[in-house]
Amino acid sequence: MKLIITNGTEEHAFDIQPGVMVLGRGSSCHVKLKSHHVSRRHFECERNGDEVVVRDLGSSNGTYVNGIRISEPVVLKEGDKIAMGDIAIRFQAGNDAGPAAFSPAAEAGPAAEQIRQEYSEDEPTPPDGTFLPEVYSPEGPPQPILTQRDGRWFVRDPRTNREIEIAPKGETAAAARDKNKKLMTYAIIAGAALLAVILVTMAMSGNRQPMVAPTSSQYPRAQYNKMVDDAIKASENGKADHAIDMLNKADLDRPQIKVAGILRDILEARKKSGENMVDLDYEKVITLLDELERLAQTTAARAYARSQLNKVERMQRDLTLIGRARSYEANGDFVAAYDAIRMIPAGSPVRLANEDYVRELRDACRLDFVAKGERTMAEGKWDDAIAHLNEAMNYAPSVPHKKEIIGKMSRCVEGKTDQKALTDAAAKFEAEEYAPAITLLQQIDDKSHYAAMADALRESIQQAMDHNEVLSLYMAGQARKAIELIRERDLKSMVGLADKAQRVLQAFAAAEQADKPGRRGEAIAAYKTVLGLEPDPDNYYHRISEERFQELNDPRALAKEYLRKGDDALKNDEIEAAREYYERAEALDPGSAAGPLKLLDNEARRRYIKGTAEKSEGNKQAAIKLFQQAMKYAKPGSRYYNLSQQELHSMK
Repeated sequence: MKLIITNGTEEHAFDIQPGVMVLGRGSSCHVKLKSHHVSRRHFECERNGDEVVVRDLGSSNGTYVNGIRISEPVVLKEGDKIAMGDIAIRFQAGNDAGPAAFSPAAEAGPAAEQIRQEYSEDEPTPPDGTFLPEVYSPEGPPQPILTQRDGRWFVRDPRTNREIEIAPKGETAAAARDKNKKLMTYAIIAGAALLAVILVTMAMSGNRQPMVAPTSSQYPRAQYNKMVDDAIKASENGKADHAIDMLNKADLDRPQIKVAGILRDILEARKKSGENMVDLDYEKVITLLDELERLAQTTAARAYARSQLNKVERMQRDLTLIGRARSYEANGDFVAAYDAIRMIPAGSPVRLANEDYVRELRDACRLDFVAKGERTMAEGKWDDAIAHLNEAMNYAPSVPHKKEIIGKMSRCVEGKTDQKALTDAAAKFEAEEYAPAITLLQQIDDKSHYAAMADALRESIQQAMDHNEVLSLYMAGQARKAIELIRERDLKSMVGLADKAQRVLQAFAAAEQADKPGRRGEAIAAYKTVLGLEPDPDNYYHRISEERFQELNDPRALAKEYLRKGDDALKNDEIEAAREYYERAEALDPGSAAGPLKLLDNEARRRYIKGTAEKSEGNKQAAIKLFQQAMKYAKPGSRYYNLSQQELHSMK
């Protein structure tokens, strides 16, 4: 299994061994990638058997697999493409022959300088300690580094930083020797000419003082390193100008070491960017810090380079988050923008420099959720409105803002309660339970969101109640009172009923007037008119007209019907109704109901006698009950009716 890294037109393959392999810009990485778009520890590959998992290590610019930025571990498949900054990587799972494994000692050039597989224990483990690479200890001393500068090739000793020029690859040894001889000849001639000029000058001046070899003014390396360390301490103590002065002196004295000059450029860049370093040229400073870490000769200098690299990379990441937040804001996604800002630590210089922007985003989130809450309130979606306002509370910075949101939430709760009351009242209205419906509507005040709907429903209920009241009067034979009520309350929807009731009332009155003196034919015609005007058999006017119409046309048939109804009433213990039906039958067909009526009279007599017996024995309650039953069976005004009534009065 291999990772094939493409850099320009060159490809380099790295075998993936079992365990973890870290790739990044830092010196502790197993594969070092020299690119400013790559984080120090960018991502890692973990091989477990035949499975390789790639995992981003919190890089600033992200790790992409097949064009998708990853946030969780991803298992690689044959041909998967990994992108990190400007570096492209291809995963090869099989054993097909690919590019030769890369070795800096075997292959030199620009690509070799940018991609290097190195192992080091100098760089500390990240704070969480979860991505520690496998420790690798190379055998033997550090290998020389091959570099090219101005068309010439040099070998540099990494321990002393001394360089030796070598002949380019392809020149023969003889050509190199000839070239060296020529250079030696030129050097001898130049030296002789210089010596001659010096002698002539001395002769002309006439000064015969003995020559003294010049003494070196360079600082010893140990003193140079101490000046660098002291400058670092001074900068950390807030004395940046003093540190820059010391570094200038050290760099002027020994510029070839470069460390002091690099550190001075870093401090000057930081000083120029201001206290929060928001305007820092990050690419330049990261390059200088990488170079400082590579060339530093003291532990303090290396530690400073690493700590500053971490700090600068954190700030660069924080600035990336600021840019991401502004992008979300431009698209109207204020919550995502604020969430991106909150990923920046509170004490970060970038966060401190953007506190006003943070407050603006928080206010924008609050106002956005409040607006959503108000829209859903207007639509009567109270649960959704409460959810939006709860979100707004998360972005309310002050007590007044919180009070405002709580007030809106209270209105939502009231609206939800009123909505339920209105719904329940409507259900009661449909079930014709008007009184409970009115009670529910009384819970909704005039300022409620549902006030208008409650008023409309209340009006509908009142109309229904008026209609029922009028109809009940008319059905019970009180047509005149029903007509007066319609006119009094101006019930326009019942004007038709008033007209009908008026015609029925006139026809019924005409029938009664014809029936009393015995004008049978005229009465039958009038009752028939009433039946035509009012076909409802439950209506009083229809029922009476139907009975008289039948009586006048066939009295015996109607008498039989009354006898049947009387018997049914007697079975149901409806004694008074039974007597009424029997008396009607007797009036239509004399003798037809004599038996049933006599039975009722005898029962009245029996209960009266039994009541007097109970009274004489002092059983007052039993006597009262029997006298009441006797009155029930007896015909009003009859002997036993009157006797039982007298007994009850005397006992009270």
